[in-house]
Amino acid sequence: MKAILTPQRSDNVMNVSAKGDVLTIEVDGVNDSFDFSTLNNGDIAVDFVSVLNPNPVLSAKKESEEIIVELIGFYDSEAEETETITREVILNG
Repeated sequence: MKAILTPQRSDNVMNVSAKGDVLTIEVDGVNDSFDFSTLNNGDIAVDFVSVLNPNPVLSAKKESEEIIVELIGFYDSEAEETETITREVILNG
């Protein structure tokens, strides 16, 4: 799974992990999981219902058998410059 992190200044603390097509996110101690296994190639999903506040999941799509999620990438006032730019990360192999 690939994540594109769109930076946003926030004091929220977020941890992200993925296993297969399931993305698990923790924001400020609250967890939620997002199962993208039903996406077919070319599908795009938006408007996710979640217990997370704020919900950092903006969209998900499947291209060439790979799940690509767009997330808000929270960063605090002491963030490294690399955290303040849009970046791509691989969440699992």
